[in-house]
Amino acid sequence: MKHQTKAFTLIELLVVISIIALLIGILLPALGAARSTARDMACLSNQRQISIGFNTYANENNLLLPPSFDNSSFSPNTSDWTTLISAFITSNSSRTTEEYVDPVTGEITGQSEVFQCPAAVLPDGRAHYSANKLTMPVYFNGNFANPPLNKLYNLDFHKRATEIFWVADSGQQDNGDAYAAMDGINGATFATPPSFYNSTDTDNDDPINEGPNVDGSANGALALAQPRWRHGAGGKESGSDSGNVNVLFADGHASSVGRGEFLVRNVRADP
Repeated sequence: MKHQTKAFTLIELLVVISIIALLIGILLPALGAARSTARDMACLSNQRQISIGFNTYANENNLLLPPSFDNSSFSPNTSDWTTLISAFITSNSSRTTEEYVDPVTGEITGQSEVFQCPAAVLPDGRAHYSANKLTMPVYFNGNFANPPLNKLYNLDFHKRATEIFWVADSGQQDNGDAYAAMDGINGATFATPPSFYNSTDTDNDDPINEGPNVDGSANGALALAQPRWRHGAGGKESGSDSGNVNVLFADGHASSVGRGEFLVRNVRADP
């Protein structure tokens, strides 16, 4: 006796397909949010490792933090804070910025992923973070380029290590690199005037100038050397007016800081 196999009807198939599509529609945003959160957490982990590099470098250099950028006396060739502390984070010895660029292809090689933010919109580049010029000054053509800090900064100067930022997410040039120092070489818009911390200053708790939140060299150096708000909820694209910025502080903790929460007191170093 033959048994007749019962097949799905067209309506039943359409119902099943609709249920699957509904489940996919529910799960995909959740999976995307989970991936975004994982990237945000990986970035914070990178910044905490960078803190270890800064402290180890300082312990071997009379407690002095590195310059954010140096093209003259402290090293034989152009270097920045990432190249100066890389030997204390990875197995790579300290190298100049030029040594990371392949002379034939022009591609950037060899830099540790610790200096790269997983949430960066442009995946290329040696480093996606910029340093605080009031703790890591720019040394440019034989001069300190960002008064009032006219010397290298000593770790012992920190009295508010939980408040003062060392590095933060920053805008990317076309090659993916962030500028070594936040707010460019000579800009003063990040906190105006750029000065050391004084408890009597009335603007200490004011939000910093948050910048245009952009990537791309066409925007200009001063626009790029500003915080890049590419974490948390909201749009991550260049020019977005939402998002958080990941910040490493002088005591070694890293946190995701929201709009209006990055304050002038976080920029101003202790004299």
